[in-house]
Amino acid sequence: MPSSGLRWVSALVAVLAGALPASAQEPSLDPARLANRELMALPDGADPSPTPGDLQALRGRIADIVSQYRAPGAAVAVVGPRGELLIEGFGRAGEERAMDAGSLFRVGSITKSFLSLAVMRLVEQGKLRLDDRVQALAPEIAIDNPFERTHPLRVAHLLEHTSGFDEMRFNEIFDSPAGGDRPLREVLAVNPRSRVCRWEPGTRFSYSQPGYTTAAYLVEKASGMPYARYLEEEVFGPLGIRASVRLTDEVRGRLAQGHDEGQPRPYVHLLHRPSMNLMISAHGMSRLLQMLLGRGTIEGRRFLSPESVERIERSGTLPYGPSSVRYGLGNWGDASSPVPTRGHGGFMPGYNAFYRYSTARRFGFAVLVNDSEGWDTVGPINKVIFQYLLRDNPPAAPPEQRLPRSALLRWVGHYRLAAPEVEFLRYVTDLYAEIEVEEQDGVLFMTDLRRHKTRPLVATGPDTFRGPRESESSVQFIRDGRGRRAVIVGQTYFQEEAAWWAALKRWAMELALLLVMSTGWIPIFLALRRRLDEALVLVRPLLAALCLWGMSVAFEHAMKSGDLGSVTGTTVTVWLLSWAFALCSYSALTAAREAGREVVRSLRVYAFAVSAAAVWITLYLSRYGLIGLRTWRW
Repeated sequence: MPSSGLRWVSALVAVLAGALPASAQEPSLDPARLANRELMALPDGADPSPTPGDLQALRGRIADIVSQYRAPGAAVAVVGPRGELLIEGFGRAGEERAMDAGSLFRVGSITKSFLSLAVMRLVEQGKLRLDDRVQALAPEIAIDNPFERTHPLRVAHLLEHTSGFDEMRFNEIFDSPAGGDRPLREVLAVNPRSRVCRWEPGTRFSYSQPGYTTAAYLVEKASGMPYARYLEEEVFGPLGIRASVRLTDEVRGRLAQGHDEGQPRPYVHLLHRPSMNLMISAHGMSRLLQMLLGRGTIEGRRFLSPESVERIERSGTLPYGPSSVRYGLGNWGDASSPVPTRGHGGFMPGYNAFYRYSTARRFGFAVLVNDSEGWDTVGPINKVIFQYLLRDNPPAAPPEQRLPRSALLRWVGHYRLAAPEVEFLRYVTDLYAEIEVEEQDGVLFMTDLRRHKTRPLVATGPDTFRGPRESESSVQFIRDGRGRRAVIVGQTYFQEEAAWWAALKRWAMELALLLVMSTGWIPIFLALRRRLDEALVLVRPLLAALCLWGMSVAFEHAMKSGDLGSVTGTTVTVWLLSWAFALCSYSALTAAREAGREVVRSLRVYAFAVSAAAVWITLYLSRYGLIGLRTWRW
């Protein structure tokens, strides 16, 4: 682990390309893993606010939260054993519109839950099978699976995010307004490079929007109609939901205005619509919850068989991972809530959405907020809803086992992220997405080395564990097919790595960055000395550092403005500066090596060290494709 004096330097690795996401492995437009963070876990100790005793008190608490966190508006659906308990809007849907139960929200990745329902309807109709080979169903779609002979890509892999596909590439995120009805085959032709199986399908989880767009294309082939129409006729209609994945005039009139940092956020058009473009209301979400709690039946009408619902709620492709948090078919397990639940979350620019349900408790709820920063509102609302639903039947003590020390020591070691969601960020995750597992006094402790956070693990079985405040297992240790140790944290796959090698890579990068950053003093030195020979040997490392810094700034600007997928002045600047950095680095190293004795020895040594560091960074970035990076074609 880096010393405390160097911890801040660790973040500079991400700055190399301007990418500083809160989590280096989830910088996508839809950070779906946010859905499983500890939003609902009740705080330690007594909650100062009283538990709502009835629905009226619950309404009041939710209204207070929306006001306290200054959210523009929210809509909530709470469903119990006998149907709707509460379905209501709070705040504003627009300048002149109050929020109500019928106001539409963009719910991001919750779209996947409904597309999975469409697939299961086709499965029950005998038109599609989850174990069908994708290559056989759609040979016209470009998919690169080097493991096809032994591990063919199947429909279930697409829906369970176990295909090995990358997350959507920069030029696959946004679309023009004219592309709203773009055929899916045309969507999938934009950048086939995101549809490469980076490891054997069915062996690791990695969240991927292109996988769901591919599944939607299979829905179209199996049903003989556009996927949007199939959703309307075979999913929304039978469930009694008024929702859409298309921005029609009717939808526009019902859509709550999204907000970002307190300002209205314009509607953003997306390329991978089948995975995240659903617009639905709290009433619509209540219908989904009723069907899931009814095990496929809603208001006495059969929508899916109980067996199909059970299949939606489990992984059929991964042979390992804590069952309580596995991703099924557009359906995620959550152990961070007071009782085990399932559901999904979704983010869109201007919106946040979330739903959870417990079959054992026979309740569910959905929270929709028209604000990009809506997690600050969603979390407290989730907590108060759980308080209300569990007020008369508090959760039992979560599972716990005592394991002998020898059983714990089997898993002590260093582990590195081996299944990054975004391949572009592998240059960061290979250095910093690491965890350390240690044993102390009969307890395993897991440390996230990037966040510098340590938590104890509570044993729930021979190789499964949970966090102290989790309601079920969320961590599992395994040995892969080659006998190597691995740990699955939630769904994220980490593989063992020698701690000394990981530290050597990390410290080498940090030392190189410190040396390159140190060139900031060179202009002051040259201004005082005014010697041409010293200027020549020191200016070139300074130019290399400026190019690296400029590349970082340009990338960050393009990322914030959403231009990474387009040819713009900013993205061209990233491309040019990456080459300039490489050329200046090698030029500086040559000049430092050839510098004569007229240059003070200490300056020659310094110039050589800085130039060598810049060359080392160049080689590292080249390995990951960042030198000569054309973001619009990546």
